[in-house]
Amino acid sequence: MFPLAVPRTCAGHSARGATASGRYDVDPDGGPDSGRDPVSVRCDFSGGPDATVTEVSHDSSLPSEVESCEGEGCHNRTVKYKADMEQIR
Repeated sequence: MFPLAVPRTCAGHSARGATASGRYDVDPDGGPDSGRDPVSVRCDFSGGPDATVTEVSHDSSLPSEVESCEGEGCHNRTVKYKADMEQIR
């Protein structure tokens, strides 16, 4: 028997019967021959099978103090995701 491929999204895990929210591997670009490894994400299944949420971790979860910032767009922050950007676009 062949192992199941890693689903592309959290919705794919839901379709396989997952109901417990938590960390799962997903492979957005579609499998082992696509060149990118699966990424670990948090899947939230609390909204039911038609409202599954996929969360990709990043390094900017904490608030940052910004001084002397006036006007819309005066501050920007680089966010580094804990996944290959080519994989999660």
